[in-house]
Amino acid sequence: MLAESQFRLIMLMGGGGGGYTFSYELWCRFAGKAIRYAIGDFAVVTGLNCGT
Repeated sequence: MLAESQFRLIMLMGGGGGGYTFSYELWCRFAGKAIRYAIGDFAVVTGLNCGT
């Protein structure tokens, strides 16, 4: 479902194209430093209720 949505480019970032494990956070490298973007950060930025 995600591979056919607006998030398809995020899915491709993992390379390989195989099994993904989701942990409600993304890690990327910016200017040589690892940056974590978690569901809590998403909730703060969007104002959406991301609770259980």
